[in-house]
Amino acid sequence: MSAIAKIMKLSKSTISRKLKRNTEDMYKVYLPDTVQEKMRTRRAEGKGRFKSISSITVKEIKQRLCQYHSPEQLAGRMKHEGIAKVSYETIY
Repeated sequence: MSAIAKIMKLSKSTISRKLKRNTEDMYKVYLPDTVQEKMRTRRAEGKGRFKSISSITVKEIKQRLCQYHSPEQLAGRMKHEGIAKVSYETIY
C-alpha cells in the first residue's frame, strides 16, 4: 500500500479505504472493472440535490433571506420553530 500510495500521490489510508471498499469479498481481489461499475451504481443511487426539501420550505428560506437573515440564523430558527431541518450549508 505504501508503494501504491507513493506512486499515486495519495496517503496510505486512502489506498487502504479504497481497497477495503472495493475488494470482492469472495475472492479477495481488486477488479478495476467491478470497481468502476460499483462507483457508477453508488453515484446513481446517491442522494440527489434537495430531495428532502419541499417547495414550501424553499419559499420560506427565500423569503427569510430577503429579510437579510443569515443561513446560520435561518437554519437555527427554522429548526427551533419546527418548520424544517435544513442545514446552513444547504441554504448557502
